[in-house]
Amino acid sequence: MTVEEEPTALTAIEGASQIVDGSQSLLDSVIASREEIRGEHHLDLEVPGYKGVLWLRFRLIPFKQTERMGERLRRESKKLESMTLTGAIDTLIAGCEQVMLKDGDTLRPIDPAAEPPVKLEQRLAELLRFEADTARKVVRELFGNDYAITQTAVRLSRWMTDTTREVDEDFLGEI
Repeated sequence: MTVEEEPTALTAIEGASQIVDGSQSLLDSVIASREEIRGEHHLDLEVPGYKGVLWLRFRLIPFKQTERMGERLRRESKKLESMTLTGAIDTLIAGCEQVMLKDGDTLRPIDPAAEPPVKLEQRLAELLRFEADTARKVVRELFGNDYAITQTAVRLSRWMTDTTREVDEDFLGEI
């Protein structure tokens, strides 16, 4: 009489280590994804209306900063024209690392000599020769209409939920 071996269940680690696509284990895939999530990320978005030449480079806004922005909006709410629009403007200002120009396939700073880089601020108004004495006014003047501002803020906000993805129409769904 022979004793057949009972099939043994895989441990969680062994199960996660099974080969995926012949090259990488599930566990390795998760580890690589986590490292990518925690890495440095930025998003380049075209400013609507500038024929693909004017771009903004954004960073992930720390959540604490977002909370402070929300508190400030609540305090200012009675004075504001629109909390939604002002929140969108503040999000763009907080996330903007620099304003860029696109020459062919190359993005470069709008003012390569500027230190720190030009952001959504009064220096941008001076470079583009328009009047604006606050960052909020710079955004309003730069974008020219409220819909362009809110659409860009939505794209930025959606990207911040998953900074490893490219922002394209499939990612955005219906805005």
